[in-house]
Amino acid sequence: MRKRKRKIIIFIVGCVVSFMLVSCFTPRPRVRLLSSTPRTVVFSGVNLSVNGVQTLRSADVLCRKYGRYAIHRPDSHRDGIVTYECIE
Repeated sequence: MRKRKRKIIIFIVGCVVSFMLVSCFTPRPRVRLLSSTPRTVVFSGVNLSVNGVQTLRSADVLCRKYGRYAIHRPDSHRDGIVTYECIE
């Protein structure tokens, strides 16, 4: 009886550790610049809770080339495509 409990515990611990390793090393989509114009900057592969600040800073750098600054224009689609508007 004790051996069976020990095997079950080892199995459960192994499953939990395996799940943690797989979830930690799952590749995330890379953020890519789709387009940049004097009025808009568009990125793909963005998760705003993870790398939203990074993309805002990048968009701001691109907008400053034209004497503008970037603001996020939210949309209702959760497709990883984020648009920033360059305003004066």
